[in-house]
Formats: sequence, C-alpha cells, structure tokens
Amino acid sequence: MPRHEPDLSYAYLDSPIGRLLLAGDGDRLHRILFPNEQAKADPPAGWRQDDAPFGDAVEQLRAYFAGSLTRFDLRLHFAGTDFQNAVWTALCDIPFGETVSYGALAAHIGRPA
Repeated sequence: MPRHEPDLSYAYLDSPIGRLLLAGDGDRLHRILFPNEQAKADPPAGWRQDDAPFGDAVEQLRAYFAGSLTRFDLRLHFAGTDFQNAVWTALCDIPFGETVSYGALAAHIGRPA
C-alpha cells in the first residue's frame, strides 16, 4: 500500500478490469489503485470519499475503456525521486499503441546508464 497521504479524497470507478480507486487532492490525480488477486483496493484511514473532484478522470477512463480515447488529459501528481518523476513524465509522452525500450526511454530523459 502506498504511503499515507491524509488529505486525499477518493472515488471508485467500476471498470472492465475491476473496481478502481481514484485518489487525488482536488486538483491533481495522485494515484489509481487496482484490485488484485489478494485484495480489493481500499483507501487508507484519513482519506475521504468525494466523487466530485474525479469527474474528468472518470469520464476519460470510461472513454478509454470504451475504445474512444487514446490520450489522457489529466493533471497528475508524481510522488517519487527526481529520477522516478522524470521517467513517469517521459512515459506520458509515449503515443498510444507505441512501445519504447528502456534504453530509448533512458536516453530521452538524459540518463542513458
């Protein structure tokens, strides 16, 4: 489970891959938790349920699962090291349906090693 972030709100979205838990701060999406074989995705203590901030995310995810969306337009919050944040930002730039090798991604962020 991710580290505790007490000021996050959350909402659920039933999807073709299971019930997703969306969490954010009202301005940016912080995470999407997926159910797995061992457990369903549950919010940690301190998070509050509020569907209102997730309208855009829910709409875009539904369109994606329906096959009509290939590029998300959501404000995201990355909580990692500078290196991790650079990788996650670069991953967002990969066009739908394309693949990129680890080496090409590393070169793209200026960290070829």
